[in-house]
Amino acid sequence: SAVELPEGLEAIVHGAGGFAMGYPATTKDGISYSLQNDVPYQLRLATALFTALGRSPNDKFGVVKTGQGHYEFTPDEPEPLGLRCVTLSTPLAKLTEPIMWSAASAEKYLGQWYGEPVIKECLAKTQVSSLEDIFGPGEYKICPKDLFRLEQSTTITTSPLLPPHFYRALLAITGDASHIQ
Repeated sequence: SAVELPEGLEAIVHGAGGFAMGYPATTKDGISYSLQNDVPYQLRLATALFTALGRSPNDKFGVVKTGQGHYEFTPDEPEPLGLRCVTLSTPLAKLTEPIMWSAASAEKYLGQWYGEPVIKECLAKTQVSSLEDIFGPGEYKICPKDLFRLEQSTTITTSPLLPPHFYRALLAITGDASHIQ
């Protein structure tokens, strides 16, 4: 028998029905890009947002977890980059000004992080002239309190079978490339 959902929740579930693997983005011209496969990592919006928030330049070199030794990659594939550190110059709780966010501002911040020539090359490889061709022309206001709430709501749940001490030890081990086989 079918489970009956409350009216508001039912609309949300039906609205999410269009999920497709590969995280496609469809442009105003109807061209679809897989954000997973077609868009180089240098054009990812998370890096642009962290740069806008004052990400430390030292993060370019530090990793929380390396990509070495992962079984899902074959020798002829490039080594995965690993999980990069993210250190902000100003804690989210101390931000005061909203960020006006658009594809154009994201492109600017990505140019600051990776360098303009790298971004131009990635755009050409993706066969677009700007990030607006992929993500659209919209502009959004991101308030500091929303970013802080997002940070505060991010939790890692453990259980008596997986206590916090075990999780911290696991992070320490996996963060050291010498322990990865």
